[in-house]
Amino acid sequence: MPHSFDTFKARMRIDFSVIIAGFLLLLGLLLLGYQQVRQDANSQWVEHTYQVIDQLKAVEALLVDAETGARGFAATRDRVFLEPYRQARPRIDSNLEALPKLVADNPAQQRRARQLDQLAKAKVAIVDQLVRTIPSPAADALLKQGKQRMDAVRRQVRAMIAVEQALLKTRQQRTLTANRYTMGLIALLLALALLAFWQASGIIQQELTQRLEVQRATRQTAELLQSIIRNVPTGLVVYQAVRDLDGQIVDFIYTLSNPVNDQVAGRQAGELLQVSLLTHAPVTRTNGIYADLVQVVTSGQPLYRIRHFQSDRVQGWFDSRYVKQGDGVLVSFLDVTALKEAELTQQQQALALQRANQELQRSNDSLQSFAFVASHDLQEPLRKIESFSTLLMGQYSHKLDEHAADYLRRMQSAASRMSTLIRDLLAYSRISTQPDATNAVPLTLVARQAATDLDLLIDETRAIIRIDPLPTVLGDASQLGQLFLNLLANALKFRRTGVVPQIEIQSHPVPASELPSSVKPARMAATYHRIDVADNGIGFEEQYVDRIFQVFQRLHSKSAYAGTGIGLAICEKVVSNHGGAITATSQPGQGATFSIYLPANE
Repeated sequence: MPHSFDTFKARMRIDFSVIIAGFLLLLGLLLLGYQQVRQDANSQWVEHTYQVIDQLKAVEALLVDAETGARGFAATRDRVFLEPYRQARPRIDSNLEALPKLVADNPAQQRRARQLDQLAKAKVAIVDQLVRTIPSPAADALLKQGKQRMDAVRRQVRAMIAVEQALLKTRQQRTLTANRYTMGLIALLLALALLAFWQASGIIQQELTQRLEVQRATRQTAELLQSIIRNVPTGLVVYQAVRDLDGQIVDFIYTLSNPVNDQVAGRQAGELLQVSLLTHAPVTRTNGIYADLVQVVTSGQPLYRIRHFQSDRVQGWFDSRYVKQGDGVLVSFLDVTALKEAELTQQQQALALQRANQELQRSNDSLQSFAFVASHDLQEPLRKIESFSTLLMGQYSHKLDEHAADYLRRMQSAASRMSTLIRDLLAYSRISTQPDATNAVPLTLVARQAATDLDLLIDETRAIIRIDPLPTVLGDASQLGQLFLNLLANALKFRRTGVVPQIEIQSHPVPASELPSSVKPARMAATYHRIDVADNGIGFEEQYVDRIFQVFQRLHSKSAYAGTGIGLAICEKVVSNHGGAITATSQPGQGATFSIYLPANE
């Protein structure tokens, strides 16, 4: 009986121990379950805090996109810059509306969310007004006001993010503290009997933590990838191969299409997904795109194409890249229609320029032929006319009455004028066709030599000529000498009666940005030499300034002033050959100033 009692007591102890162990185990399990519930709750709050922070950053990013698009459009008036604005604008309101719901548990954050909503809507109103406003001081004021509003938005967002980050830190610390105390209590209760379970629970806890980190990282990566796909300026499409029973590719279906591709294809978001390529764009079978997709899937090698695409919905040039993606192809493309059309236009312009140059060469050849005729065939009859009229006057003057002698003198004068005209035309044609030279020409020496050539006329008129130091330019010394000779002769010819001619030649540099609007040099340069040839002659009305540089244009009769009307045309051609321009200013009776603009040597 005592043995039975001892056995009973032992069993009771065992049972009691088992019950206690089971109770402790159950208590440990209950505590573990309670901890898991708290962990999940805290994790949800942590995730909620991240959502609030992401939502705040999204609102700020959308406002920045809208402002960037509006500023670009306001600066250039190019509607391409409105794309970020158009994409961001409709999403701003929805993001602002979602924010108060996320912070419904926090009255202070709700108050800040309402303030942020007011600031953001005020900023959006300024951006909308900026898009509708033409460039003006008002637009500048809007830009400044918009910046102030955006700064206020950023401050509010930073303040709310700081609160959320503080909450995040508190919740994470609370989770850590709760874990620490609970795990310690479980260790105390389970003791040695639950050591293995304790170790397993630690492993499980570690696995859960790692899983949460992986889930958060995966979510962030997915969000980043989706953001890139939505906002990248290139079109992105993924085609999945469709195979028959023999494994041959018979079609492709769309499995991804970003907003750029949807816009190019004229489709709504998501409308192309799972759509057959040959159904949507049968032209791809004939224009090479389908064959390229099959080649990439089959070979695994990427492809690069610049192709002109034309269908009912799409037309233009596209720069495309094909990369194998599983049993399909990832295609990225960029619309280069504008660049390609510009390239084609440039090629057409180059062809037109080549044709124009050929036509100019033919024209120059004709001018050279004319110069030959003028110097030989036309001059010969005139020399005979002059010779025979001179013989008539010398041998038969005593037999001619006064009228006949006058006729002969007029014939000689006309023949002489004709000969001079032909020589001037010959000089003009040679200047027009002679190629530009690239020798360094000191203009001071050229101008002085021109004055020396006119010594007799200068002495006859007692003219005073002052030549300041002039620059050295690249050009043809002979043509530049003709330029100064004609200008000096012109100034001496059109002198005032009874007034000693005074001619002054001087020079100074002029930046291209300060050229008069009426001056259009033949060659662009950073700086030009302005050379003024000023006289005190009879002058002319400035309304005729363009006319005087044309061939055969005269402002005075032949009886008043001799000449052919070609001298200033030669001057204009010489200056043009050297990449410059020439103009004049004058008033009747107050002299004239001829201004020459020649490119400075770089």
